[in-house]
Amino acid sequence: MTGSTSQQGFGAQTAHIGERICHWLTICTEEMVIHAMKLAVEHNVLRWRYVEKILQNWYSKKIKSMADIAIEQQRFQARKQQMARQQVNRRQEIIPKWFHQRHEEEVLCDQQPTMDFAAERQKILALLESVKSSEYHKGLVDEKSS
Repeated sequence: MTGSTSQQGFGAQTAHIGERICHWLTICTEEMVIHAMKLAVEHNVLRWRYVEKILQNWYSKKIKSMADIAIEQQRFQARKQQMARQQVNRRQEIIPKWFHQRHEEEVLCDQQPTMDFAAERQKILALLESVKSSEYHKGLVDEKSS
């Protein structure tokens, strides 16, 4: 077991890590400790602290054998799949009808005949001219009456 820590990619075994391994071997089986180390390597986390978290997790869940680990992994996968399904069914946006219809209104606006601005300008200028001339005539009439 002592040589396998460096073979697994955890670097040189320090006295502290050796003590921690011995501690966990009193709680778990050697096979479980090695399996935790393999899981760390599979997840590309080559730190003893990660291995210890795995072991602590198993200890808190009262997992005492490889069979218990297999059952726990199946439960974990089932929860993971259930969470994925819930994410899909979680929420669906309700989009109001006007949102889809706004493009139809834009098309209708584009289809309306365009205004002849030059002709409209001429009409407005003519109207303005007639208003000015009526005011002018009104002013002359007012001057004559006084």
